[in-house]
Amino acid sequence: RSVRIHQSTLFAGTNRGIYRLNAGTWEHLQLPVDDIVSVDPVVVSEDHIYIAVSVNILEGDGTPQENFMPLWRGEKLSWWVFRSADGGDSWTDITPIEARDLLRVLPQITLLASEKVLLVIGKDNGMVVRSTDRGDTWTYIEPSGITPMQFSVSSTLMLNPNTFYTAGGTGIHRSTDGGQTWHRFNTRFESCVDALVSFVARSASNKSPALYARVGPNLVKSMDEGRSWDAVNVALETDRPSYKENPPLIVQVVEADSVLYAKGIRGNSTAIFRLST
Repeated sequence: RSVRIHQSTLFAGTNRGIYRLNAGTWEHLQLPVDDIVSVDPVVVSEDHIYIAVSVNILEGDGTPQENFMPLWRGEKLSWWVFRSADGGDSWTDITPIEARDLLRVLPQITLLASEKVLLVIGKDNGMVVRSTDRGDTWTYIEPSGITPMQFSVSSTLMLNPNTFYTAGGTGIHRSTDGGQTWHRFNTRFESCVDALVSFVARSASNKSPALYARVGPNLVKSMDEGRSWDAVNVALETDRPSYKENPPLIVQVVEADSVLYAKGIRGNSTAIFRLST
């Protein structure tokens, strides 16, 4: 679901909690909750790890309906935000109380972090709760400026300590003041914008990062922080004529260790493309 590196150690959020890779073995980390939980996303900023946690009603003693009803009736909490300052050995509950009444049961949320700033963003309702002290205190941003609509936020990006982006079914929204205000940005896209990532090749480390995103079946690129975009034909980079004649559908874009990868599907075959640098 979500994988991040913190001080050379790999952490993975799963539908059965969070794991840490320790000497080649995955170690299940104890969280201060009794339920079987899903962890997504895992976010790292400076020396801290932040995770969004929700009860996994598909696991446990009862049926999904039986596991859901105590959450629906308010007898049990259904989600949390936790912070670790010691590499995952211990976790502190920093869930914003302001958001509990707004997000209710098993909400779809994501996190953004930069230095001491931490944001909780509702993926469907566009809600933003902001902290400037790593989650010790929170401020509810009303209205946030992010379009409140289902699937409005599917991916997020921190370009620098002041510039954040969300992308999803309502296009791109951007904040240039550390998440305090947001506005719809670049409305040219007619379909969902997904898999928004920033990328700087090792050979161009002195340049501003490029933005890449998946828009419908296409991969697009911006060199001016999202003001203008150009299509990227990943199939042209291959030496396989069949891909050039019938380009694959791009379904995922990720950055790993200063390399950009795109996953494409054509028919029953899958191809992984690597951006040439």
